[in-house]
Amino acid sequence: MSSSRIQKLHWFHFWHWLGWCWVIIACYLFLAPSPPVPELGFEYQDKLGHLLIYTILMAWFGNLYHTRRARIFYAVFFVIMGITLEFLQDMGQDRLFEYTDMLANTVGVILGYIMTLGSMRHMLHRVEQYLRLSTHHE
Repeated sequence: MSSSRIQKLHWFHFWHWLGWCWVIIACYLFLAPSPPVPELGFEYQDKLGHLLIYTILMAWFGNLYHTRRARIFYAVFFVIMGITLEFLQDMGQDRLFEYTDMLANTVGVILGYIMTLGSMRHMLHRVEQYLRLSTHHE
């Protein structure tokens, strides 16, 4: 995968590694028999969780890779990941297979993709700038 970036991230490898850690954590949350889930007190709160996790994953990798090809690759990857994890849940006894989870995952990927088409694609660059400035002022 091309590491073409509009603005060079000084800590690109760290951000990339951290992004894959988020992917592993997401897989755990979707496959563990009884993952930690906050009780928000409304119906379909799990769909919101699916939506948020996939939005964050896509937005994260959309901050790392700015080429259209790379973004489409990650969008397709995360949609396939969401579908695959849902089928894996169906193979176990503790989790439920739900088409609505697949839909929430896919909508999350689309939202993450859209979010990083504009200035949000520079979020990690701004974080790096802030961290560099705050360490220089001490």
